[in-house]
Amino acid sequence: GMASLWCQWGSELRSVSVGPEAAPRPAPRPAAAWVAARGGEAGCCRAASGGFGVFEAVWGLDEAGCRAACLDKGQACVAIELLRKGRHLKCELHSALVSHTVPVPGCSCWLRP
Repeated sequence: GMASLWCQWGSELRSVSVGPEAAPRPAPRPAAAWVAARGGEAGCCRAASGGFGVFEAVWGLDEAGCRAACLDKGQACVAIELLRKGRHLKCELHSALVSHTVPVPGCSCWLRP
């Protein structure tokens, strides 16, 4: 009957899947995979040269929105910097390698997963 067909189909399906990638995985928690740049999270992003790096500044996003904007850009975004100025949060989407941070109050730098 239908039940035996379903079982057979189910077992075939399992034998086809390759490795752990094929198994449905729960979506990763966004915060878990972001890493603070060398120097710790409390500080602004800096390039190896000590410069500000290459970035696009976006205003009006919260932290989650900034992370999402970076992920949306794919490989064009390697890190984000969050800088709080009064009531406003500046989100920097960094496209060039960030090597370290410098301590600045209200500033944090995160390397994308």
